[in-house]
Amino acid sequence: MQEKKIVDLEKALNDKYPKLFTKYPKFISNLLIGLLKKLFYEDRLNEFILKNKDARNKEIIDRFLKSINFTYKIDNISLQNIPKSGRIIFISNHPLGGLDALSLMHLINGVRKDVKILANEFLMKLDPISDMLIPIDNISNQSSREAIKSVDEHLKNEGAIIIFPAGEVSRAKVFGIKDLNWKGGFLKFAKKAQAPIVPIFVNARNSSLFYAISAIYKPLAGLLLGHEVMNKKNKSITIKIGEMIPYKNLILPEIKSPDNTLKLIQRHLYNIGKNRKTIFKTQRCLVDKVDINEVYDEVLKGLNLGKTRDGKEIYLCKTPNKSALLTEIGRLRELTFRRVGEGTGKECDVDEFDLYYEHLVLFDTEIKEIVGAYRIGVANEINPTLDSKKLYTQTLFSFKDEAKFLLKDSIELGRSFVQPKFWGTRALDYLWYGIGAYIKKFPETKYMFGPVSISANYPKTARDMMIYFYKKHFTSKKEIVVSKNRYFISQAEKEELDILFCGKSYEEDFKILKESLANFDLSVPTLYKQYSELCDEGGVEFLDFGIDTDFEDCADGFILVQTDKIKEAKRKRYIGGLE
Repeated sequence: MQEKKIVDLEKALNDKYPKLFTKYPKFISNLLIGLLKKLFYEDRLNEFILKNKDARNKEIIDRFLKSINFTYKIDNISLQNIPKSGRIIFISNHPLGGLDALSLMHLINGVRKDVKILANEFLMKLDPISDMLIPIDNISNQSSREAIKSVDEHLKNEGAIIIFPAGEVSRAKVFGIKDLNWKGGFLKFAKKAQAPIVPIFVNARNSSLFYAISAIYKPLAGLLLGHEVMNKKNKSITIKIGEMIPYKNLILPEIKSPDNTLKLIQRHLYNIGKNRKTIFKTQRCLVDKVDINEVYDEVLKGLNLGKTRDGKEIYLCKTPNKSALLTEIGRLRELTFRRVGEGTGKECDVDEFDLYYEHLVLFDTEIKEIVGAYRIGVANEINPTLDSKKLYTQTLFSFKDEAKFLLKDSIELGRSFVQPKFWGTRALDYLWYGIGAYIKKFPETKYMFGPVSISANYPKTARDMMIYFYKKHFTSKKEIVVSKNRYFISQAEKEELDILFCGKSYEEDFKILKESLANFDLSVPTLYKQYSELCDEGGVEFLDFGIDTDFEDCADGFILVQTDKIKEAKRKRYIGGLE
């Protein structure tokens, strides 16, 4: 019994161009089909697939590339720009129409197994790699509902997608081989999933025959992609991968037209290939996850402050060098802050302060994983005089002479996070139990202070409302700390906010704040709510607000808490609440 053809050009032509079989005499149709089969290398492709029918996906791609001695070159920097986890959309120019797609699938699958590609008419014929494909008809430019649903679902599940925005192979132009006009579908996917974009430039070209036929009759060129694959024997291409672009960085207020955004992204991608300056603000990929056994060994060397009722443990750890523990804390910080529109953009959020600050670590011993952490600096140990500039807050705020009391019997808190997989649990509350255990262990702690951020994802109107509210109800009687990059609210905006926040109490105004933020589908950041309700009146103050340009332009409020004014109910809950 004859084996069924995997690649059947005659069937594909009959499905796509049925008039070819009805409009012309049969001998002409047969002659043309025979010629196209030779150009497409149909017999050789089927022979290879049948010979390797035990292989699928990356394995068969690997065997095929080796069979024609086709290679791709990529430098180490480009390799480091492939995110190993998390939802991501790779976009690329499409110079070859076949081998470039196979090469990218082979490359990225070697880093992460969850990659899929929107498949063109050539790839859709290759059943052995169907697990890696999401079929889409690019020639007719019709995206099926199933394909869109598949992409959305894959990104929702933190998967990776490869998309060629042009939707078809590049063509010869006056200034070289370039994509045709890009389509904006990938931006819609990115917006819905809030997925970053990773731009890829492939330096390659097809044969002169392909471009000549393409100029005469473009649809026919698509049927020659098999020929273009097989004539690349002993050839090589170069792949360059740029740093990821967060979706929010693609939406620039000065760009009003989606078409202009597409053109800028395309230019950004081609600039990567030309080693020119790129256009959009980028982020580096996160550092690899650290061996958790090394992390746990270091955690156990810390001071155990207690255990939660469900078995999680809280340790006070020191990291005097860039250890496994500090690297993993930095990785999780950056991962968490990026999810809320903040972060440093670096592969690991670690700075010089981490080396001499302490770290309050909430650790799940059952699954051996860091749940969250707080950074703690003992002020009088770190900064005995105002001149030494060794407190993190001093990079953001200037301390006046009247602030000297903060350098005695005080701790600076900051860089708190709960990693995303533990959102919706009691993890943040447990970190507060840890702070309470710290105060119990070191009762001389009179003050807690540090920056509390509002994400730049909050529109300015929403941030204005929040900052106005917290200044109104928690302002300091004296100006003892001043932001180095002060948050500005205009006089006209202040007058409008005076009218909005007309309540006679904190509770009345807080209700107004919540309702106003809800209009933006936003809520009061958890830390702002918790800090402001921690103490009796006068126990919490916001000394000033500023913009942190090194942290995605988030707004930082300098908070000061007097520990002797913590509410009795909160004191009973958090101080001594651990087992």
